[in-house]
Amino acid sequence: MSPLPEPVSHPSGHRRSQPRATNRLVTRASVLALGLVTAVSVQAVANDGRTEWQFTALLDGDVVGTHDFVVEPAGPPSTERRTLTSRARFTVKVLGIALYRYRHEVRERWHDGCLESIAARTDDNGTVTEVDGRLRGDRFDVVVRDPADASQRSSADSGRGCVWSFAYWNPALARQQRLLDPGTGRMTPVEIQSLPDRSIEVAGRRVQARGIRIIGSANPIDVWYHDERWVGLDTTVGGGRTLSYRMR
Repeated sequence: MSPLPEPVSHPSGHRRSQPRATNRLVTRASVLALGLVTAVSVQAVANDGRTEWQFTALLDGDVVGTHDFVVEPAGPPSTERRTLTSRARFTVKVLGIALYRYRHEVRERWHDGCLESIAARTDDNGTVTEVDGRLRGDRFDVVVRDPADASQRSSADSGRGCVWSFAYWNPALARQQRLLDPGTGRMTPVEIQSLPDRSIEVAGRRVQARGIRIIGSANPIDVWYHDERWVGLDTTVGGGRTLSYRMR
């Protein structure tokens, strides 16, 4: 998964210019690495082990899009292999005119609780970034590309050991110290703090949720769990506005 939309840095390290409205409305904290899920229950779990989260994305309480996640087994249970697919679509409008669009798709493979590979494509208001990462031996290599310019390509060693992305869906996220951002390909050192319990809306009803705060991106990200299931997310984006994920 990825953190929150903000202007994405160019692989060369230079930031591309974005419309002023984009900078005001949305800042990339750590994506939207956000998510959502299902009908009356907090989360949809199929008999075959497939789990879905379906979130509505809200900017200061107004609906701006959706972010959906699916985690499913990628082999026999004994192999501890899972695949995540995630799709986000945001459109920010003022007086009916679209001022900002964000599209993000990612596919991750996990093995024994660690990231094995990742393929992500982010369209941040017309600026497209592709990220491919793979575990090679004990090293996780990442390649970042700009599809519009073949000369713009960068590679990075995202570290050794067990690599994690912004996997909000997994409560073990609270024990991580570095997270890979699928939107940029960068590893982000993070500090994770516990939050006081609070009541939030989940699929039309109020539940008591346990929270953690991820510090290390442009803005802190608050992630909420009910019965150890991910049920919501809140962060501050450009212009001091609040971006939230709530289950639909």
